[in-house]
Amino acid sequence: MKKTEKKNVQTPNGQIEMTVTEVDPIPQEIKELSSEELQSIKSDANRAAYFIASFTNSYQKNDYTLKHLDHAFEGWINSGNQSEFNESEVIKIVGSAFGEYCVKNLNMRWVKVSDKYGTDYAIRSQVKDIMGFPYSSVLKSINAKEHTFMIPVYCSLKQEINSNN
Repeated sequence: MKKTEKKNVQTPNGQIEMTVTEVDPIPQEIKELSSEELQSIKSDANRAAYFIASFTNSYQKNDYTLKHLDHAFEGWINSGNQSEFNESEVIKIVGSAFGEYCVKNLNMRWVKVSDKYGTDYAIRSQVKDIMGFPYSSVLKSINAKEHTFMIPVYCSLKQEINSNN
């Protein structure tokens, strides 16, 4: 059974309303990543600085924020230019960078989640049973042509991790 509800999330730019859909739990297998998989994610995340510089004029250092990443993602979507960064590359770079940002700032770790629908990389809180799916989030945002999803998703994860539930 699906349950959809509106949820208010506080972001640095004020409160926003997100739609949250809960589905019936399905059996999942959650595995730790190998050192090779983690290295691949870190390598893709390290490409974020170049991606950001390619689509924004103001970025000049390696210490990016989610705002930088969102602006670059918006620039890529609006450019229609997929010669240097095709959709697959953007999913890898932006998904890895977003996930690494959450790992660093929200006490999360990378895991691999498998269920009857397939396998995906996720970030999982080390203190609560909360996960996010950075690559799937990027793909959904590309398909919807949305570009300001990272800060709300990050704030939602943070709010859930810090809640008393």
